[in-house]
Order: sequence, then C-alpha cells, then structure tokens
Amino acid sequence: SSQSLSKNARCGAGFDGQTCTGSRYEDCCSRYFYCGSTNDDCRHDSRQVGYGRCN
Repeated sequence: SSQSLSKNARCGAGFDGQTCTGSRYEDCCSRYFYCGSTNDDCRHDSRQVGYGRCN
C-alpha cells in the first residue's frame, strides 16, 4: 500500500499514514502529526519516522 500525500498538513500513523514528503506542505512530519519544517519537526528523535524528511 503506497502512502497518500497529506491533504490537511496532518501526517503519520494516526492520520491514515499520510506522508508530508511530496505534499504541498512542509516535508517533515513532527511527533504531533503535523507537517512542518522547523528543526524540531525534523529532528530524528522527535518526528514520525517514515512519514517525512529527516535532518
């Protein structure tokens, strides 16, 4: 099953496995299930692994 692109800036396992990468939102998926681009959103220990870019 391929991941669907985020349609509402939400992402991760709690939101149907939507991914931020390639969506119209920022590329990282934060631990709060939002697409973002800040260091906190993208840090390896505070993001949703597999649902967005990682710094």
